Amino acid sequence: MHDPYSTTEKDAGYYQLHPVTPPPPPEWIPKRRRRPWLFIVLASVVVIIAFLISVPLGWQYWLSVNHAKGQAPLTTMISNYTVTDIVTDMKKDGCPCGKYISCPDGGNYGSPVVCQSGDNKLIYGTSIGNAFGSDYAIGIQAADSAQWPDPSMDLQWDSVGLWVYNTPMDAQSAFSEVNAQIGAKQSVTNQPSTIPIAHVHGRCLLLMGPEPGQWSGYQQALNKYCV
Repeated sequence: MHDPYSTTEKDAGYYQLHPVTPPPPPEWIPKRRRRPWLFIVLASVVVIIAFLISVPLGWQYWLSVNHAKGQAPLTTMISNYTVTDIVTDMKKDGCPCGKYISCPDGGNYGSPVVCQSGDNKLIYGTSIGNAFGSDYAIGIQAADSAQWPDPSMDLQWDSVGLWVYNTPMDAQSAFSEVNAQIGAKQSVTNQPSTIPIAHVHGRCLLLMGPEPGQWSGYQQALNKYCV
């Protein structure tokens, strides 16, 4: 019987070898092309993420360093502060802003003197001209103001006043005007103790009628809180 799987067969008296059909070649798979732009995109994304993470950390570090050096915390270092904000912050640093002690004069001999005290003797909305006299009237209006006695026992007049302006430029202009009038007043009077002293920083203008025993931290407080 003929073997159908045989690779040879008898033909013309001899065996003939039939070649075995080779297997088909493997299917051609194209090579992947390199994509340099993909690497650039991924690198850019990594850089952006690192930048977004580093900026808040750097800002937090800057705030902590400056706060350690005596700068105001972020909650007070804002540009839209009011006179109430500044007075509240100065009180934290020891300012007697609004404090007063009132004791009656005289009384019956042997009777106890009852003094009154508080921390809310603040007068708001007064112009510089009304506070220190018409000689110091200026044309630039402040956005807000407050006055108080310092020392606290001196209730004859509110010797310290703080005026907050809309812009630092307005505050500087008001300072220049009032300081010129202070200089003119000093040149003609023999009582310099009645002439106020002017301080300016940021949007704040502070006038002090010099009195013994006043708080010494006003200029430092302006530099710290009036940004």
